[in-house]
Amino acid sequence: FEAQFGRELWETDPGLYDFVTKVEPAHRCYEELRVRAVFTGRRRSQHGERGEIPVAEIDGSGPIPIIKINPLVDWSYDDVWEYLEEHNVPVNELHARGYKSIGDWHSTQPTKPGESERSGRWVGKPEKTECGLHKNFFEMKQHAMSRLSEPLSTVRMA
Repeated sequence: FEAQFGRELWETDPGLYDFVTKVEPAHRCYEELRVRAVFTGRRRSQHGERGEIPVAEIDGSGPIPIIKINPLVDWSYDDVWEYLEEHNVPVNELHARGYKSIGDWHSTQPTKPGESERSGRWVGKPEKTECGLHKNFFEMKQHAMSRLSEPLSTVRMA
């Protein structure tokens, strides 16, 4: 991967990074496994692009339409934690270290007291709010294809 894209693709081209490492593999799995609906954990209380999400939506931006079901849209951060504690759901140990939202190692930091839960994501990149999984697939693919020197099928992820 580094040989093809360099050491820090997430810095040099975050859109390509998101497409190659998350979006394309997810859509390939949806297609191969004939997935037609997915559940997400997105909530309106996370603000930004998530502030207006509906309970259910049809994402027609990929090769096949996917129904996205967002059952937690009206939950708050506290609601989530109340549920986790009440039902003894295991949680990532990084939460105890101040990480309210966990993404890639290079784009996630602990939040400071009083900060919103996603303020630790993509610090210093105010234009970046999502990893790409909920963005327009075809726009991301077009960007990726304009940047790749060989077909994506030949990219080695190891």
